[in-house]
Amino acid sequence: MLALVDTPRDKLRFVEIYNNTKELSFKAAYDILKDFGDAEDCVQNTFFYIASHFKKVKGLPQSEIESFVVTLSEGLAFEAAQKKQRVFTL
Repeated sequence: MLALVDTPRDKLRFVEIYNNTKELSFKAAYDILKDFGDAEDCVQNTFFYIASHFKKVKGLPQSEIESFVVTLSEGLAFEAAQKKQRVFTL
């Protein structure tokens, strides 16, 4: 994921954001999915999205980044739950 972030300074900022919010992301996803592996996948997808859009995210205050990470993680978890439910109903 760090390859998606341009400068060394931005890479440090990304790592800082990751370290400060990865547990929030996991909790948000796990609360919805109730599955450790699926929640970890959501965390990975959350931070892939953040790395892909880092220019928009890097300047946000920490409180907004935390809210964004939780909202994004929840959205991805809901999508994953819907996909999983569709597979079971086919």
